[in-house]
Amino acid sequence: MTIANKPTPQIKQTPRPDNITALYLGLTYEDWDDQEQWIPMMRISWDDAGYYYHSFTQAFKDNYELVKGNVLNPKRGFTQTWQDKRITGLFDGRIPRRADSMESYNLYGVGDSKGDFISLFARNGGKRHGDRYDVFPEVSPNDAGEYNFWFPVYGLPTLIAEGRDEVKAIADTIAPKQQLELEVQSSGTKIYSQKTHIGYCPEYIHYLLTNNSE
Repeated sequence: MTIANKPTPQIKQTPRPDNITALYLGLTYEDWDDQEQWIPMMRISWDDAGYYYHSFTQAFKDNYELVKGNVLNPKRGFTQTWQDKRITGLFDGRIPRRADSMESYNLYGVGDSKGDFISLFARNGGKRHGDRYDVFPEVSPNDAGEYNFWFPVYGLPTLIAEGRDEVKAIADTIAPKQQLELEVQSSGTKIYSQKTHIGYCPEYIHYLLTNNSE
């Protein structure tokens, strides 16, 4: 994904065990035909000194007339990378802090890194009920040149709640590294296991599968 503004300054960033180098903020919006579209809106990286670096993407710039209401800091605009000790409020409001919400770290398998919201967002998608934003990670390859990361299967809880016993059986027994099948459609990318539809890929996976992104 191409950044619209000047490159982020060279910063010292200690590599993370999960190889996450940045987080992206995604945005769902309505196009000129009132159809829902999705774009990677903003990239956020960090350094060892505790600063966050925020920059809007080329996709945001290309769709500016439709999405300009989502400029997070109008005084700074959208054509520069800005440095701040605080992460944007759209992220801050998604970080678990209450005792009950802290349980999500265990739910998504990052209980050993409780408080590491970067790891949590990379797994749960950072969605919050009632808004149009989501979060996904930028990762670097491992020594074998592989990109390893987690993402939620959207729609899975709904299918189980509808009484789809075969979907629940798969969810209860699926094993790590079990191969799944993807079906790319114009409206989204379906996930299949054992020829059973179990949900959808997040928007950013669908975007990467259907766009030539740098």
